[in-house]
Amino acid sequence: MAGALLAAVFQRYPAKALIWPALVMLASLAPFLLIYTETDHPIELLLGWRGLALTAATIAFVCAAVYLREPAGYAREAAKIVGALSYPIYLLHPLAYLAVEKLGVVSTWPKLAAAATMTVVLSLIVWRIVELPAREFGRRAFP
Repeated sequence: MAGALLAAVFQRYPAKALIWPALVMLASLAPFLLIYTETDHPIELLLGWRGLALTAATIAFVCAAVYLREPAGYAREAAKIVGALSYPIYLLHPLAYLAVEKLGVVSTWPKLAAAATMTVVLSLIVWRIVELPAREFGRRAFP
């Protein structure tokens, strides 16, 4: 039902903007930064008011992103790279987080920074060694 409502709004106001969607997206990151630091167990992020707040922030982020203009220049190239790495990031981020915990990093922000860095580096490696050759094989095998 919410998806149908969002589609109706988008059809009525299809114009792309630059400032207000970016501000909404930045504001929607605040609950992630504030709520994450006050929990000891990640499962708590999915329950109760925390889960509701994070779900609402995610919906606001995605809805605002729909109204962003398509990037150009260097921003377009960066968007292509992020798009290419999105699946390896999705697959590898829990493993990177666990690896950082095993290394003994206990502070929240250094742990997040180390896990994010490790995730991006591992994702680049997997993309280059696994995904690109597999894609090329698929193009040759199934023209």
